[in-house]
Amino acid sequence: MATKTDVMTTAELDEIYARVKNWGRWGADDERGALNHLTDAHRAHAAALVHDGSSVSLAHDLPVRPSAETPFPAHHHMLASGDSRDSSGVPGYEACGDYIGTQVHGLGITHIDALCHMFIRSEMYNGRPTSDVRCDGARTNTIMSAAAGIIGRGVLLDVPAAAGVDSFPHDRSVSVADLEAAEERQKLRVGTGDILIISTGRDFRRTEKGGVLSPFADGLSGLHPTCLPWLHERGVAVLGTRTTCPTSARPSGRSQSTRSASSVSACISSTICISSRSPRRAPNAAAGSSS
Repeated sequence: MATKTDVMTTAELDEIYARVKNWGRWGADDERGALNHLTDAHRAHAAALVHDGSSVSLAHDLPVRPSAETPFPAHHHMLASGDSRDSSGVPGYEACGDYIGTQVHGLGITHIDALCHMFIRSEMYNGRPTSDVRCDGARTNTIMSAAAGIIGRGVLLDVPAAAGVDSFPHDRSVSVADLEAAEERQKLRVGTGDILIISTGRDFRRTEKGGVLSPFADGLSGLHPTCLPWLHERGVAVLGTRTTCPTSARPSGRSQSTRSASSVSACISSTICISSRSPRRAPNAAAGSSS
C-alpha cells in the first residue's frame, strides 16, 4: 500500500519520464498523442460490445455555487425567460434562452485536458514550446485533436471495491497492484486503445463528510506515479481520473514531486479526463467523451 510518505523524488520522476514519454513516436508533427492508440479497428470492436444500447450518466449537475472543489463554478443566467417570451422584437416569435460560462479546469467540472495544458521545463508534448500557447489561445496541441470525437471501449476500474472498501483515504495512492486487482475482480484486462476510468470512491468520501470535500485541505487519493509505465505498456488512449493526474497520495498541500507527476503524465501524453462522479456500474462498455 502506498502511503502519504511514499513521495517520489524529482530524479525518480525524471527517470519514468524518459522511459515512457511518447515524443516522436508518431512523428514530429503529431498532436494526438496517445489518441493514436484508438484506431478504427478499436472503435469497431467497441461497437460490437454493445448489447442493449442503454446509456449510463457519469455526471453530477453542473455546479453553479462556489465550493472547495469548484471555487469558480459555472455562470448561468437567463437571456430570455417565460415572462419575457416575446422580447425578441420579432412579431409572433416566442422563445427563451440562457447563457452558461465555465472555468473548466479544476476538480469539480468534468473536462478534457488538451496536450497544451501542461508543461515540463518550458516544453509541452512533442517538444513544442510553451510560446505556442498565447493570450488568444493555443497554436498547437489543442483540443481540436479530438474534434472528430472520442469513441472506443470504456473500462471503469473500481479500485476501492477490489480492496473491499468504499473509498481510498487521502493518504493511500492507487498502485499497479490495485489496478490489477480491480481487473481480476471485474474479469477484464485493460488494453490498447481503451478509455480507462478509475474510481477511488471520492463521492463516498464527500457523503461521509456531510456533502463537503476540500481536495487540498482534506486530500485526495490518486494514481501513484509508478502507474505511468503500466498505462504506457497497456496502450491506454484516454485516462479519466477522480483527481488531477497520476500523483503521490495527496495530503494537505502539494509537494514539488506531485506537481511534476502531473506534468509528466500530460506531456508523456495520454489525454487526461477529470471525471466528476464515481459510478459503480458498466465496467466494460463502449464510451464516448467530449470536453
